[in-house]
Amino acid sequence: ILGGFVAWVIGPFQSPKLEYNSTNAYFGFVPLMTYIYFRNLTPTMREYSLDLLHQIGKTTLETYLMQHHIWLTSNAKSLLTLIPGWPRVNMLIVTAIYFFTSRRLYKLTLHLRGILLPNDRSACLKSLMGLFGIIGGFYAMALTLEAYGYTSLTVLAAICVVCGFILYRTVIDASWDHYRKTAPLAKDDQVLQGAENVERPDFESSISRMAS
Repeated sequence: ILGGFVAWVIGPFQSPKLEYNSTNAYFGFVPLMTYIYFRNLTPTMREYSLDLLHQIGKTTLETYLMQHHIWLTSNAKSLLTLIPGWPRVNMLIVTAIYFFTSRRLYKLTLHLRGILLPNDRSACLKSLMGLFGIIGGFYAMALTLEAYGYTSLTVLAAICVVCGFILYRTVIDASWDHYRKTAPLAKDDQVLQGAENVERPDFESSISRMAS
């Protein structure tokens, strides 16, 4: 395996870009299998892991999607240039922005998943029905606009703004109601709630007993 990896480094890995892309489907498994083999070679090596690979692995979907929007330009043929004349510094800054944005997108995905598809089955089914209803409503609206010829950019922009605001407010209100019901109370709220639950003295009964 090690000999095959060395041959891959000397041969296909040193090829020009277009030639490498044409042969990667046949030799791309070599570095992967080499890493897997030596990574699990002994019980001691299996007890340790690299947290960097773990963190990158959690955001593979986001990094794959964002590479064409942040990292690469010209149909994935060149790197985004923010600092002309300094290619290494530019690559470092663009890569940092790329990974930071992918990480934030990953966290937003988790939050949106919790809002739209909660673990509660009944709430999840209601959310799915709402999503399908919204998508169906937008399709019906698009067909109606196309049928009546209202397909200008002005009309579409106005409808997108109005529908987007309504959808935004609906999601915010629903998520806020869910948060108020499930979020733990803050310390001040617990104190206030405890104060409300304290049994207050009955002054009228005390005055009556003193009078008697």
